[in-house]
Amino acid sequence: MHCYDRHGRKYWFLCRRIVVEGDDSSYYYTTKLQFQELMEVLEGNDLEYDLCRALEDMKEEVVRQMDITEKLTNSAKGNKKSYLDVENATLAKIQSERAIRKAKKKKKKTTT
Repeated sequence: MHCYDRHGRKYWFLCRRIVVEGDDSSYYYTTKLQFQELMEVLEGNDLEYDLCRALEDMKEEVVRQMDITEKLTNSAKGNKKSYLDVENATLAKIQSERAIRKAKKKKKKTTT
């Protein structure tokens, strides 16, 4: 799979990761929470429809392989906090705050 986002970055599914290749940089998504956040911020109904559809079509396999990565990391880290733990905690906070904002916005719309 390779598709492009609205900024022209290329997306690959490779080695249990979603790899994003831009002109000046490359990065990757490793965890299920990172994948969930990626799907949340892409514009699936408009500019990134093809990318979102491709990711959704392979979601089961992506999540399965990301789960393997998380299990391997957890088994190797011992009692230490891993980068994935820190990243997932940050994303969980961001997603929680977003959900609160959406709920407030929805409540405001229904009361007016």
